[in-house]
Amino acid sequence: MAAATQVQDMVLGKEQVINDNPKVIKELQFGVLSDQDIINQSAVELVDRRLFDLDKTRSDGTRAIAEYGPLDRRMGVSSKQNSCETCGKHLQECNGHFGHVRLVLPVYHVGYFRKDCSCILLSEADRRKFLSAIRRSQNDSLKQTSIVRRVADQCKKTKVCFECGAINGLVRKATTHSLKITHDKFKSYNASTSAKKVPPPEKVAFDKSFETAKLTNSELEKHLKKAMDDLTPLRTLRLFKRIRRADRELLGLFSARPEAFLWTYVPAPPACIRPSVGQEASSTEDDITAKLGDIVAANDALRETLEKGLPTSQIMEHWDYLSLQLAMYINSDVPGLAKGEFGKQIRGFVQRLKGKQGRFRGNLSGKRVDFSARTVISPDPNLRIDEVAVPILVAKNMTYPEVVNELNIEKLRQRVRNGPDVWPGANHVIKKEGFKNSLKYNNQLTASHLKEGDIVERHLEDGDVVLFNRQPSLHKLSILSHFVKVRPHRTFRLNECVCNPYNADFDGDEMNLHVPQTEEARTEAMLLMGVKHNIVTPKNGEPIISAIQDFITASFLLSSLDQFFDKKTFVTMCCGMLEPETKFDLPPPAIIKPQTLWTGKQVFSVLMRPNKDSNVRVNLDAACRDHNQYHPGLHRDLQDDSFLCVRNSEVLCGRMDKSTVGSGKKNSIFYILYRDFGPDAAAQGMNRLSKLCARWLGNQGFTVGISDVTPPEKLVKEKAEMIAKVFDECSSFVRESKAGKLKRKAGLDDAGTLEAEQIRVLSTVRTNIAGILTSQLSKNNTPMIMAVSGSKGSNINVAQMAALLGQQDIEGKRVADGFQDRTLPHFLKHERSPPSKGFVSNSFFSGLLPYEFLFHAVGGRVGLVDTAVKTAETGYMSRRLMKSLEDLSTNYDRTVRNSASNIVQFRFGDDDLDPVDMEASAKPVDFDRTYAHVEATTFDLNDQGLQDTEIFEVMEEILSAKRGLLTRVGLNSAELLYDIDDDRLVDQNESNRAFLQSIHDFVMAKCHAFNEARAKKQQFALPPSVPSSKGKRKAEAELDEVDEEAPAPKRRSGRKGAIPATSRDSKGQKAMPSEDRALMKPPPSTKDRFELTCKLSKKTLQAFVNLCLEKYERARVEPGHAVGAVGAQSIGEPGTQMTLKTFHFAGVAGMSLTAGVPRIKEIINASKEISTPVITCRLERRRDLSIPEGLARIVKGRIESLFLADVTSYIEIRHFLDRPSCIDLQISLDTITELGLDLTLEDIVIAIQRHRQLKSAKLRIQLRSKDELRISTESAIKSAKRGSAAKIDEEGQSERLIRLQTLRRILPNVHVLGHPQATRAVVMAEDDPRSDEIKAMRRSLTQGMKTEQAHSSTDPKVKTEGSSETTAASSKASSSKVKLEEPAPSIAPQSVPQKDTAPIQMHKVMVEGYGLRYCMNTEGVDPYHTETNSVMETLQVLGIEAARSKIITEIQEVTKGLSIDPRHMYLLADVMTYKGEVLGITRFGLAKMRDSVLQLASFEKTADHVFDAGAAGKVDRIEGVSESVIVGKTMGVGTGSVEVVRYLNLGADLASKTGTLKKKECVFEDTWEKAVRKEKKRK
Repeated sequence: MAAATQVQDMVLGKEQVINDNPKVIKELQFGVLSDQDIINQSAVELVDRRLFDLDKTRSDGTRAIAEYGPLDRRMGVSSKQNSCETCGKHLQECNGHFGHVRLVLPVYHVGYFRKDCSCILLSEADRRKFLSAIRRSQNDSLKQTSIVRRVADQCKKTKVCFECGAINGLVRKATTHSLKITHDKFKSYNASTSAKKVPPPEKVAFDKSFETAKLTNSELEKHLKKAMDDLTPLRTLRLFKRIRRADRELLGLFSARPEAFLWTYVPAPPACIRPSVGQEASSTEDDITAKLGDIVAANDALRETLEKGLPTSQIMEHWDYLSLQLAMYINSDVPGLAKGEFGKQIRGFVQRLKGKQGRFRGNLSGKRVDFSARTVISPDPNLRIDEVAVPILVAKNMTYPEVVNELNIEKLRQRVRNGPDVWPGANHVIKKEGFKNSLKYNNQLTASHLKEGDIVERHLEDGDVVLFNRQPSLHKLSILSHFVKVRPHRTFRLNECVCNPYNADFDGDEMNLHVPQTEEARTEAMLLMGVKHNIVTPKNGEPIISAIQDFITASFLLSSLDQFFDKKTFVTMCCGMLEPETKFDLPPPAIIKPQTLWTGKQVFSVLMRPNKDSNVRVNLDAACRDHNQYHPGLHRDLQDDSFLCVRNSEVLCGRMDKSTVGSGKKNSIFYILYRDFGPDAAAQGMNRLSKLCARWLGNQGFTVGISDVTPPEKLVKEKAEMIAKVFDECSSFVRESKAGKLKRKAGLDDAGTLEAEQIRVLSTVRTNIAGILTSQLSKNNTPMIMAVSGSKGSNINVAQMAALLGQQDIEGKRVADGFQDRTLPHFLKHERSPPSKGFVSNSFFSGLLPYEFLFHAVGGRVGLVDTAVKTAETGYMSRRLMKSLEDLSTNYDRTVRNSASNIVQFRFGDDDLDPVDMEASAKPVDFDRTYAHVEATTFDLNDQGLQDTEIFEVMEEILSAKRGLLTRVGLNSAELLYDIDDDRLVDQNESNRAFLQSIHDFVMAKCHAFNEARAKKQQFALPPSVPSSKGKRKAEAELDEVDEEAPAPKRRSGRKGAIPATSRDSKGQKAMPSEDRALMKPPPSTKDRFELTCKLSKKTLQAFVNLCLEKYERARVEPGHAVGAVGAQSIGEPGTQMTLKTFHFAGVAGMSLTAGVPRIKEIINASKEISTPVITCRLERRRDLSIPEGLARIVKGRIESLFLADVTSYIEIRHFLDRPSCIDLQISLDTITELGLDLTLEDIVIAIQRHRQLKSAKLRIQLRSKDELRISTESAIKSAKRGSAAKIDEEGQSERLIRLQTLRRILPNVHVLGHPQATRAVVMAEDDPRSDEIKAMRRSLTQGMKTEQAHSSTDPKVKTEGSSETTAASSKASSSKVKLEEPAPSIAPQSVPQKDTAPIQMHKVMVEGYGLRYCMNTEGVDPYHTETNSVMETLQVLGIEAARSKIITEIQEVTKGLSIDPRHMYLLADVMTYKGEVLGITRFGLAKMRDSVLQLASFEKTADHVFDAGAAGKVDRIEGVSESVIVGKTMGVGTGSVEVVRYLNLGADLASKTGTLKKKECVFEDTWEKAVRKEKKRK
């Protein structure tokens, strides 16, 4: 037994983590302390307000603490010198003891002051119904809370008690006092204006109580209606004590008594949580200690007042003061409470819990740690990417507890001998007996007595695992695991390739280093957080650790076509980059005569595959960063060496730049190494590249000087000409605008159009100049090399240095006027020339003029302010996302659940694939690249090419086994057809089936491409002298003879009798790309070689399909993976790159659309009112399938909100001498016609009569002409009827005039057409995706017209009858489709060009505002393709599934430039909608998603959630991430998602006593035993 104990101690490692009682907190029960509880836990009653007894002095000369005062030592001590008088222990061992203060009168508890609590004003039937519902939902506290809220709402409607008949009025907090409650019992009676109202008896008695007071104060009578009952704490306490137990449940009080919400005994906390800060001759006391003294003093004053029998007013005054002191004791931030003396803020209990520095966030969720270091970082390219150089000074202070065993005892003895001052040494030795020895002294003796089982806290040494972190930690890659490399000097050093995940640079950044203290932690750090295992980002699977800046520049130069090296240089470079133990094979030289030379490209070949024993065979076709089709006739790999082609790790052509060795691209070298050959190969490649590039660039030299940005003379002339031309163009725009000739842009007025045109022209100058500069600068120009290679900057930056800065944009606009009618005092007023509006013609080389410098500074400042504000906005957004998604993880049943086991997704991302393993864009396998890799590694000229039928058979052989695992089962467990396509029968294997089908489709498309190439090879393989038809027949005959003579296996796969493949789905069979066809066009002499290469062998096909299936299985998300936390970080971290403010996008029909951070906040907040709601109305197509502008304008007029002011020429009040005044208004028929509105005068009259402000007014509206209306009021009509001779009194006339003036103000705002919330509608044009179909339709219509004309010329009678029949038939056929009353298009033959390649424009209507349902029901709108960008309106009109889809599409729209995997957005949308309603990622939404008190309290509104939990008696089961961190428990995601069930052999007697310790039956063992018994019987 002793030996077993010794082994156990040796393995467990650091002794501090061993717990003698391995217990974890399973749940927390919240509640409210009753009076008896407060008394029971109290050690002393406080009755003295004094802190010290000045009459007594201790033996050491210090002041004696007052007995029964706030510092009484029976509640514990706060200094190390004293001991507790209750338990006798010192500060380290004593946790402290509570005291209490007994109050003379009860006082309201400020924490529960806002809780609604009263007698249940429900009928007996309602009470039983609600009580039953609450008891049914015992395990769902969210549901219970909603039921309690419904009870409260129903009680508020009841005015009379069902049991005693008492009147219940409005109970609320007094407006004049923050801690008083009033009961306005007779509010409904006093508010009634009925003449027959009878006062209830209680009202009569209440009024009679004021009779005596009215005799002494006559003014009281008029204020009597406002008199209210005062609910004192004493009266409230008596009411609460009478509440029945069943009614407490209806109030949500399951464990607490209502009377506990009032103070009668106040607990005094232990002294150790309110310590005294000792000074030389005095001490400073904590706020709570001082406040306890105030409470005791106020209580004594109230007792004295009662004992003396003083007037009620004085008693109430003292009572209120006691209430105030108790309120500040709990929460000093209650509105209306007095602040402390001299304006100092008192820190109550609530202030100590809430906020970033409070207990929850500052001390429980986040803690300060030991074994951490922080210093400045600097670069070191000679380190491996998974290493970090640690200064010796840090290595001496950071220790690791290593257990002594027989293998390491000598090493650790030497460490102990070295001691703490010599590295590598040790600081402490912890003996098996538990003693800890310092090694500052007697280290030699300690080393000699070292034995197995001891623990040595040794210095850090090479190879130790540490965590490296940079703040702000925006995503999980901000903290990674590195291996230690101890080095001199004072900074942490790391390889520059690892800067991207940390977002680090070396301008003074500091980073943190943490040393894991157990073997388990080290192992998890290496495997889960290791640099090699995090080369790709979980945001979208793109590489994030890769070459940067100097490395990219060096790679670009080194791989250029003009880089050649002799043998000595080449070998030196290879030796410098490879590891010392790695051998390399010298490749054959690229040039032999006149001198053997090797190219820079061959260096990269050696880097990837140093020798023939290496299995790294990289195959890659990728466009370089500056790849363009300069020469359309040539293949893409011949475009100025800008296309990288690698075959089996041999670089054939192309340069290394940011696209091929940098981050952010999935067709880069290191990504291929990582995907196909593992993280070790990728890390090794990066290590070699960093050493190679740093040394080569250091020897080669790469500098930037003023000569590099000196513009050529030719450029200076061209720039001057271009600027003069653009300025002239801007001047012409201004002249056209003044003359009214400038054509308005959609959605813009004249000034906006002028501004947009000038911005459009001016913004092109810098881009054009940059293009000219690129062509004129030398290819050795270093800034241009950096721009072209992508290592830093762009062509625009070079142009700004050498040519001009161009137009300065401020929030998407030109510089606004900062002074009166001008931007700066340098310019004349009202000047709008380009230089006065922020156009900078100079460059940094030439120097800026004063006003140009100011404009440029303004632009820079806007960017800085935007960045500063954006940091705070995105930080809070990320925190909210993380809190809402932190506990979501995948389970072993493949579902995504939260900590309460609620299912959020049945399959993560709908296909159960991890975004980090996506090869293509959000897809697990890049088929083209995988096929190219398999073909390059398995190709053999001697292998036989398969025919189509053989390919199909091989595919079926491999895939049928997989399909057999994906059977489709119906609800009655009957097996269904595999290929059935019905939404009702969707199951969990849809994505698997789709992937298998995609493999099948790709292979068949490849087979189809090969067949096309073989079919066309004949015309290229014949000699030019042979006539084509004859030669073709002759060649076919010869080839057929060859086929017949050849043995069966060697016959051509593409012979004439081959059977085409028939697949279930031919959608994937596409023609081979033109460039691939061009690649397969051999010269006539290579006919046979073409036959050998254009094939698909069985070995290649099998390897390809198996590799695809393997990659798919590898891409599955692992059970336990924290998909929620990763998803929140993947959306939050790129948020720092978004724009913060709303910009004006002229491209979206002139509408301002909210973008960037404000838009994503609107989406995740589930805002009902968004800043720029836009409805996109797709329109129904006409008979010729087109959607013309005229049709769109008609629909626009039907939707857009139109007011009377928009269609009237004037609205005037007319005065007459002989008859009453009236209002005349003229309708502008031209405006109605121009806008294409379906509006008549009768519609306008009806709209005026139905207006909400004019419904009650009796108006008479006359139609005076086709465009004029006259409106008069009823009083005017009666006056007119009395005749002209009747005298109209002046008073009536003035009253009518006031009415008419009011009417004149209301009329322009009368809504006459469209939806009232559709503030604006704009017609927008775009390319029609069905252009080809429309053109074909028009050609057929044209051909039909020609045929009809030909028939009519021969027989006019046929023409008349036929045309009428045709028209009738066509109108009948189209009546069901076309709803708009518009004639069918008449197409003239000449109007349809025969060879029209330009796409046809289609039109849609963009509506600004709300009204989706109205738009969908508008005639001419296609309701199936009409949508809004408002999530909440989508929810109201189309339901929860549509809202989920809208959340996804809107977030994708906002983040489309950030390439975030859609699976993260699916998860966020599901979290917001899985409860059946759209819940925002806010404190309100989180409270509806989660019921954990600790999680909600650690987020926001800490005190509110804690008080609510106490009142409702909630139980927190500690299942989520935040709760587990707070209580120190392993969280239930990742490696903590599984628990070990073990059998505790504690004896049968103990098991029989408890009845719970029984061995848990294991299903698998039982099955195994049955199988064994069955096998024995059979034998």
